[in-house]
Amino acid sequence: MRRRCATGLLSALVVAGLVCAAASAAASPDDDYREASAAYRRGDMNTAVATLQRGSDAGHVPSMLLLAYIFEQASLDSQAVAVYRKATAAGSTDGAVGLAGMVAAGKGTARDTAEALRLYEGAAAQGNPTAVNALAQAYISETLGLTAAARDNTKAIAAIRRAAEGGYAPASDALARAYTRGDFGVTTDAAEAARWQTRNGTGPKASATTQAPR
Repeated sequence: MRRRCATGLLSALVVAGLVCAAASAAASPDDDYREASAAYRRGDMNTAVATLQRGSDAGHVPSMLLLAYIFEQASLDSQAVAVYRKATAAGSTDGAVGLAGMVAAGKGTARDTAEALRLYEGAAAQGNPTAVNALAQAYISETLGLTAAARDNTKAIAAIRRAAEGGYAPASDALARAYTRGDFGVTTDAAEAARWQTRNGTGPKASATTQAPR
């Protein structure tokens, strides 16, 4: 009950900020964003949302992303989806990742795993590290329609390897298992399995000072 009340209060503050946005004086989008970020950090949601809304209306992508995040945290899901879509249309891979998460969960929009997968793939192709890891995890956990029967194993192992090379520990673990058991259609290879175990700091060659890649 306490969390529900807190979320309701945050939603009310966010809505109040939207009302204030129309009455606020215009400033440059960068100045607005700096002001909004400071307001957000100190918990002044009215000012943050009003200022971010101006920046979003002006096409300022960082403002869109923070505004969408605030909407999402306030459980104003449909508003969050709308702003994430706007950021994605403006070319933001972070916007695509935010939108993918909401679409995959069916928050603020119809659940659509195919669209979520497409968004993650597009953002990963542009090098967004969160998307790279999310895509690998979808293959590992067989979500977003990527079941063993439906997936392309060549694409799957490439996605998992890319995430592992970027330091995503679950992907390193998955590669080690794959080369041990032949998952994802790979040929078993004890040396490769040991290499990925060692890279994740879990294999027999890892010393006490070995750290997982960041």
